[in-house]
Amino acid sequence: MVKVTENPSIKVYGKPGCGLCEAAKQKLHMMGLEYQSLNLADYTELHDGWRNDRSCEILAAYRLIDKMPVLEIDGGYHDYPTAMRLLKDRMQNVKEGATAVAEN
Repeated sequence: MVKVTENPSIKVYGKPGCGLCEAAKQKLHMMGLEYQSLNLADYTELHDGWRNDRSCEILAAYRLIDKMPVLEIDGGYHDYPTAMRLLKDRMQNVKEGATAVAEN
């Protein structure tokens, strides 16, 4: 598991018209977190060849579409529900740390 820093680097990979992609960005905004929004189509190439692992790029992209949005947090890739749990836990830990410092 990738450790989330106090100010995580967040990238949201999605596609135009994706409702969950927009919901993820809205949730990040409500949480006060900055993010970079990226179109997945800009990061996939469809070609007629095979990759080194003998899989076809178009099949890999097709399978990924069902997982939209994909969030990259500090270099680790997560689906939407996992990313939100990770960020919520991070925010709770930061809040608890601030409370402990204030009490001392």
